[in-house]
Amino acid sequence: MITPALIAEHLDGCNLAFSPADAGRRFAFLAVLSPDAASDEALVTPEVLTCGTPAEALAHLKAHPEAWTLVIYGTDEMFELPSPLPPHALFCCSSLPTAQVISRLQGLFFTLGSWEAALDAALLRGGSYQDLLDISEEVLGNFITVSNSEFRLLAFTRSIAIDDPVAQEVVALGYHSPDVVENFKRHGVMRNWETQTKIGFRSAGLTRYPAYDYVFRSHGNYFLHVVMQCNNRPPSPGLRDAFQVLVDHIELAVRQEREERYHLSDEPSRLFGDLINHRPLTRAEIERRLGSVGLAPEGSFALAALSFSDNAAEGQYLPYYAHHARLALPQCAVGAHGPYLLVLDPEGALAESRIAPLQTFVNRHPCAGGISEPFTRIGDFPLAFQQAKAAVDLATSSQPPLALRLDEQPAVPLYRFGDRFGAYVASVAKVNNRLVAHTADHGIVAAVAAFDREHGTEDLRLLYAFLRNERNVRLTCEELFMHRSTLLYRIARMQERLGFSLDDPATRQRIMTEFLIRSADA
Repeated sequence: MITPALIAEHLDGCNLAFSPADAGRRFAFLAVLSPDAASDEALVTPEVLTCGTPAEALAHLKAHPEAWTLVIYGTDEMFELPSPLPPHALFCCSSLPTAQVISRLQGLFFTLGSWEAALDAALLRGGSYQDLLDISEEVLGNFITVSNSEFRLLAFTRSIAIDDPVAQEVVALGYHSPDVVENFKRHGVMRNWETQTKIGFRSAGLTRYPAYDYVFRSHGNYFLHVVMQCNNRPPSPGLRDAFQVLVDHIELAVRQEREERYHLSDEPSRLFGDLINHRPLTRAEIERRLGSVGLAPEGSFALAALSFSDNAAEGQYLPYYAHHARLALPQCAVGAHGPYLLVLDPEGALAESRIAPLQTFVNRHPCAGGISEPFTRIGDFPLAFQQAKAAVDLATSSQPPLALRLDEQPAVPLYRFGDRFGAYVASVAKVNNRLVAHTADHGIVAAVAAFDREHGTEDLRLLYAFLRNERNVRLTCEELFMHRSTLLYRIARMQERLGFSLDDPATRQRIMTEFLIRSADA
């Protein structure tokens, strides 16, 4: 699509005037007017720019006010621009003959039209980002990169040399190094990417040359970044508009990729949804559908439910993660249900020896995960989902149980349901039983917390660590960096002050249950 800025840049040496409201107008076709073309209805479409002498063009515009017209006149002609400039009209004053101006315009429309046609053809045959950049090298003439949210290079203009160190490094490594990423953060550009909604312009500084860029985002989170450094052609409104054409076609490629490559209505997702929702299925149908995704009715299963911190599941970002999970975890079946990305290990039950790839994936993406107990029958999949979901929901809750808040957090945010079974039972009891909540709110833990608030002490953390370590003085002192005599003195004073004894098993069990029931902010 040709814009007024592209026309002005291509017709260098001429003066192009138009209404500011028409600056963003795009044209796909150029039509040359003739004396008998003033009534040609075929030329009156939004994508057609007609052009001609003042007599021809103004006559056409008068007959068709909704048409778009370029009035071409010479510097030696006695022609006065109307004031104000009428809408739908562009005025070109040139020292060149009208025929030569038209010839140059036809060349512009042919060149850019052929480029867009090639981009369209590439998309129709499922072309990649690299295909789009290869096609665009001759037209745009500058160095361009496409990278994802992991700062990995997806495509670049391979035939255009660049002497910028940042660009050279990303081509050599295939990704932006941690030092470069930290530099982006220090200069605040990553914050801009999270909110950028149109083509941006950045002066030289972070890179050797000024650059145009565009960020593809979903629900506030960027996942694709296109950057054009102006290392050959300098920045200009026309170059920006040409870059917009490339961005528009990359956006179509992004949509195509989402729909075809990352689409969540795949068989694993449908199968998982039907199992969770207890859809009636015959044994033969279940076996057929399991077989289609490489699963058997029985095995050594475990299910992980991943929850993303960027609300990806509410938009179109989750399919992106699903695709990368399939690449990272080829031994697992990956699908989705609601806001959760589900990873089913069919052979090793996500045992410690098989969990490393999942830990790596979770570390590289903004998510946390819950892992179910092992199960051997696919019929138990709905219960496994409830377990995995409960584990991750408890861990990521804004009001987790106090015990979970006091526990040491794992290096990788993956949580096994078995380790949180007590917290789950306590949370269910609290929600469904007013008496349970009332008892916990007036128990020993509540009294210790009140004393801490009043006196600025940390007896609550001390009590929890002491009981979690099964009253082992040495382990508790090492964990809290506390002297043995100090620990024993504070434990004794606590028991004396509140009238309980930790020698009583029932008391110890009640206190740990209260830690599970009470919210961390209570």
